[in-house]
Amino acid sequence: MYVIADPPHLLKNLKQALISNKEITISENTVHKYKLPTNKIHLSHFDELLNIQENSELLLTPRFKITDIKSTNNFSKMRVNKAKNVFSNDVSSSLQLLAQERNNPEYHTTAWFVKFVHKCLAS
Repeated sequence: MYVIADPPHLLKNLKQALISNKEITISENTVHKYKLPTNKIHLSHFDELLNIQENSELLLTPRFKITDIKSTNNFSKMRVNKAKNVFSNDVSSSLQLLAQERNNPEYHTTAWFVKFVHKCLAS
């Protein structure tokens, strides 16, 4: 018997873990290897990005919506496109911009993680 990882299910589970726990902790080895400022990925960073976009005419992440991280029903948890919207290149770039504008290095770790997951899916 072979175990094969199913990327869509892994992606949905990763998104749901972030939503349920409000943060994900990465290893200190990863922090040192990629020279990251912290070992936490926070759901609040995604919320902040959505709040900024709410009052803006120009959207940094046009596909990323509040419904991607705030489930209205159990079926939305099963939608792969909702998870892809969270772990997209646009979201990563927007979080990098927020890190610079807010002078908050914690956003860099979340942005790095989003980009890392996005790259893993692309390969």
